[in-house]
Amino acid sequence: MGNKLPLLFTNQVPPSAILLKKPQQNMVNSLANSSASCGSTVPEEQHAWVTSLEAMMDFAIRMLGTNLRPISTPAGKWQLYTVTGAARTITDKVCGCHKKDSLPFAIYGCLYKMNTKVRVVPLVGDDGTILEAINVCHMNTASWDSNYLLFRLMKAKPGTPVCHFLATDDIVWITK
Repeated sequence: MGNKLPLLFTNQVPPSAILLKKPQQNMVNSLANSSASCGSTVPEEQHAWVTSLEAMMDFAIRMLGTNLRPISTPAGKWQLYTVTGAARTITDKVCGCHKKDSLPFAIYGCLYKMNTKVRVVPLVGDDGTILEAINVCHMNTASWDSNYLLFRLMKAKPGTPVCHFLATDDIVWITK
């Protein structure tokens, strides 16, 4: 990585590596499978795997230009949350980066998809915690694979707009 700022530095071995007989081979297979599932056969979609903050920013700049800011869902306690108000759309120009959790090092899959809206949704937790979560809505899914995870989770089909919340370690780059 040289002079690049790594996204994570840890000396802890993930539990998955302890269970694997050939961790390196499984990591390669996992990344290859993830790359295929994240793959971009959709014309209006671009993607990249990044392992440094500089690479993440470079991808976002290529997709959206230089006037950017990162946003993310704030860390909250693991509990049930209730939507307490209307979602507020903040942009329709977005580059999202999702952390790949199954690897023992930080790698993000960054995606740029046209026809995507970023919204802020007010939530309240069962314990009274208030936060604003980032919600991403993919408005044109007509050309997506019908086996895409969001369709299965939402029991939807290609052509149906699908929305999802971002995890706290996901980063969305938006224009200022």
